Amino acid sequence: MIVLGLDTSAGASSVALIDEHGLLGEYFINTGPPHSQRLIFMLDELLKRAGLDLKEIAGLAVAVGPGTFTGLRVGLSTAKGLALGLNISLLSVPTLDALAQAAPYSQHLLCPILDARKKQLYSALYRWEAEGWTKLTPDLLLTPAELAAKIDQPVIFLGDAVSEYGEFLQHTLGKQARFAPAHLCFPRAHQVAQLGLRELKAGRTVSAQELVPRYVRRDPLL
Repeated sequence: MIVLGLDTSAGASSVALIDEHGLLGEYFINTGPPHSQRLIFMLDELLKRAGLDLKEIAGLAVAVGPGTFTGLRVGLSTAKGLALGLNISLLSVPTLDALAQAAPYSQHLLCPILDARKKQLYSALYRWEAEGWTKLTPDLLLTPAELAAKIDQPVIFLGDAVSEYGEFLQHTLGKQARFAPAHLCFPRAHQVAQLGLRELKAGRTVSAQELVPRYVRRDPLL
């Protein structure tokens, strides 16, 4: 049961393949041309290196946001096209949920933060329960100060907004603020595929019509 994961929700593009035994391969690029010019190339290269064909893929998991509007549109349109053309099951994965998978077990709260621009963040809070992260809040759009006001206990931050707002959060929250290593701060396709495999096993697939972006902030094109 092989799942293909796609993530274009932030600045980086990534594609990954996993099965029930773990990661088969991942292609990650955080520089260069826009998503639309590199995603299909990355996918073709990953399949070639892994010795697999798209027809062997059981499910296609895609990060649905929050994130950049353009990035989400590229990822979702690519996923829909592939799924419809090859009759592959579609799997919808919230970006913040996928990013949370980068952190191992912790007794502290976990808080992914992504840069929403306009001096705002996309964020949510998670607590480890049983064998995974339980989401305590919906996806949020808020300022760093508003986020800090919601926190009254030790928390681990991770995400691309740490580089911009980590110093503020450290100053505001003091010893309550902890930070994951920098290499864990990007949404990654293998995390998307990991959650997608869980959805596939549970039978929680979506149709192309049901696969919609989770913008949180209103899309100016709508």
